[in-house]
Amino acid sequence: ILQMQSYSRIKEYASKGFLLDLSKEEAMGKVLPSSLPAVSWNGKQYAVPMDYAGIGIIYNKDIFDKYGIKAPATYRELEQACRTLKENNIVPFAGLLKENWSMGHFITMIHTALLKEKGIAVSTARAGNVIGGGDFSNDRIIPDCVRAALSHKEIIVRNPYSTRPYQHVLEPLYAYLMIAAMQYKNIEYEGYYNVGPDDVDCFQTGSLVDTFVKLWGDDLRWSCQSDSGPHEANFLKLDCSKLKKTFNWKPRWNLEFALEKVVEWSKCWQSGGDVRECMDRQIKEFLGE
Repeated sequence: ILQMQSYSRIKEYASKGFLLDLSKEEAMGKVLPSSLPAVSWNGKQYAVPMDYAGIGIIYNKDIFDKYGIKAPATYRELEQACRTLKENNIVPFAGLLKENWSMGHFITMIHTALLKEKGIAVSTARAGNVIGGGDFSNDRIIPDCVRAALSHKEIIVRNPYSTRPYQHVLEPLYAYLMIAAMQYKNIEYEGYYNVGPDDVDCFQTGSLVDTFVKLWGDDLRWSCQSDSGPHEANFLKLDCSKLKKTFNWKPRWNLEFALEKVVEWSKCWQSGGDVRECMDRQIKEFLGE
């Protein structure tokens, strides 16, 4: 028995004989017919959906009627409806969750519904924990490592046993541009994609810092000091199977090489070198030029 985050690998696993045919099982008779294609291959079902999620936008019909607004069918109509609502001190859209990713779903859904009929593709893609030279953000492990190294101080690590999908920032940037280029040629490529490292590069934070320390040198050290900050998930990983299957994509740099490039950029910056030339060189190297 196994649980999948998505069903994008049903065909791969079933074709290799890893999954049993569940088509005649009693439980399959209780599954919504509309969900069967997601768990099927060659006309047979190989998984049972565990739950269903729906995304939608709900509008207040009484408010629409009061201000003479019709449910918009085009983007221009949507703009006009929002303008009318704002003129009457009514917030046009309200997200149900405080996290901004929820609004991302709404925006994508609106654009997909209104633009697909015009042949305009819209995709969303998200990345794992990106690293790269020039990142000096607060409360991020690699910038913390760089700051400590530059000031000859010990690196402080809050949670060395947390596992994250670390990857160089060039990986998702390249993937985003690739998706945009491919869907421009063929609208069927639009969709939802994750961009992350291979499983072997999902490091524990302590191992990540060990590698950084080794690459930096100068007798750099680190220690674990919990600051009783907000709760963090212990294990995070992205399912990138759809991106790999659709575009035959794979990461170009493993994590150790990515960290080597972070150290290279940071030491160039530290010495007052030409960081633009350093970045251009790294981009060409990434692209294999």
